[in-house]
Amino acid sequence: MVQDKQFWTSLTFTLKYALFVTPCLFILAFILALLVNGTFRGVNIFRTLFFSPVVISMTCCSMIWLWIYNDLYGVMNYLLQMTGLIKEPILWMNSAKTSLPAVIFMVTWKMSGFSMLIILAAFQGVDDQVYEAARVDGAGWVAQFFKITLPIIKPQVALAMIMSVTGSVLAFEQFSIMTKGGPSQLTTTSVHYIYNTSFNYFKLGYGSAMTVILLLILGALSFLQYTYYGILQTKGDSYERNVKKTWINTILSILFNASAVLGGGHFFKGKRGDLSGSTYIDPSYAYDG
Repeated sequence: MVQDKQFWTSLTFTLKYALFVTPCLFILAFILALLVNGTFRGVNIFRTLFFSPVVISMTCCSMIWLWIYNDLYGVMNYLLQMTGLIKEPILWMNSAKTSLPAVIFMVTWKMSGFSMLIILAAFQGVDDQVYEAARVDGAGWVAQFFKITLPIIKPQVALAMIMSVTGSVLAFEQFSIMTKGGPSQLTTTSVHYIYNTSFNYFKLGYGSAMTVILLLILGALSFLQYTYYGILQTKGDSYERNVKKTWINTILSILFNASAVLGGGHFFKGKRGDLSGSTYIDPSYAYDG
């Protein structure tokens, strides 16, 4: 595996894709959550519209956007030519320089609604009395946002970021359908390469070994994010910075979550202090027989 250049090329491309798509997706989701965080007329319609791409399968989205990016009859080239931004149609999927931004744009359009929903729920979970007290003390909306809102919604932000990074590292369908790993295997993701190795070349053992490496990478990325945010669910709806957690409990928690994503696409839920949608596993659950 160390001498397999294609594996490391695909892994590098996967991390590059995750590095670019995660900020785009999260920034758009945050903006959308701010826009629909209100009680104005028609707000539910906008929430539905922003979330609706999420319910479309990635396979269908990839095929739709492959048609949009078509150089002969695609809508994207037509609009760009009509506005005078380009003179000739762009072959979006024929170059790694254009195919990667094209896929990132599609994934951002499709998945931002999911992160928007998480952040919107966090916004609406902040008690209005906290804002009223801040206004009495003379805090403006900027101070309220950075001093009150952001610290309170930090656990939900961490959840959205971790799920976004994990989904990006496990990218498969969009590249398999839209670029087919080309040109010259430059847009082959790690999962795509593992799939080809396991089921096209029938090297199941080698594919399993690469899956374990990907699991460890996901665990390391999740660990870094957990460490950066420093937040774990403790009891009920309360969150606090963890200071007593041991290294072994942390590693077990991260590996359980990463293996759940690789195995079933869902996060395990802790035995104690469990919340719907929470990514934290109570480390003591591992020792409960």
